[in-house]
Amino acid sequence: MQPSAPGWTTPVIPCSGLKNEGIREFWQQVKKFQHLLADSGELQNRRQRQAVDWFWSIIDNGLRQLLERNREQKQRLRAAVESVATGASSPVSAAHALLDQLT
Repeated sequence: MQPSAPGWTTPVIPCSGLKNEGIREFWQQVKKFQHLLADSGELQNRRQRQAVDWFWSIIDNGLRQLLERNREQKQRLRAAVESVATGASSPVSAAHALLDQLT
């Protein structure tokens, strides 16, 4: 199994919330991991990647809503989906044709 971060080996920590055992040790390891990520810059890198992924997710959703909101575009979208589903068009060519109509 790959480590979740460079320089980190995930420990096995037995714990039980019912018996209140191992909780402190578990939390110490969580904090240790958090410090390792912060000190190495990995936490900042992950946050940046997360922000960029979120940005693209919003763009993807916005484009889909734009296509579905306009009646004419919605019909083109349905036709493109049908064309891909039946094998008449490849996903790439259908998507490019649809996007070309937007510009």
